[in-house]
Amino acid sequence: MSEKNQASPDSPVNRYYPRLNTEILLAYRPVGGRQDESRIVKSRSIGLGGLMFQADHPLSVGSSFLLDLVLDEKHLKVSAKVVYSNRRTDDSYQIGFEFVGLTADQREQLMNLFLQEYDRVPSDPP
Repeated sequence: MSEKNQASPDSPVNRYYPRLNTEILLAYRPVGGRQDESRIVKSRSIGLGGLMFQADHPLSVGSSFLLDLVLDEKHLKVSAKVVYSNRRTDDSYQIGFEFVGLTADQREQLMNLFLQEYDRVPSDPP
């Protein structure tokens, strides 16, 4: 199993990790690209294995990128590869990145994001 799910990227069927439907500000650029080639977007969902966002252009599946995620005013820089780039009916593209080579510290920062988000969800009264 992997994060990759070409038919339906939002489906949890082929996922190792749960996803949060939350917006995270991020900048992305191709590996080896200049800083001024970065594009800034907001994620639509994120998990410990990757994230998804909507763009106005496709990206090549398999291509490698550097991501700079803004988590609670801290920056988390990670490597990722494109696992899907699906055209939508409104001519935008749903882009899926899989994180590559996360360190223990990077994974911990992502886990902290999940814990913070779950703490914000109100629990049902007893």
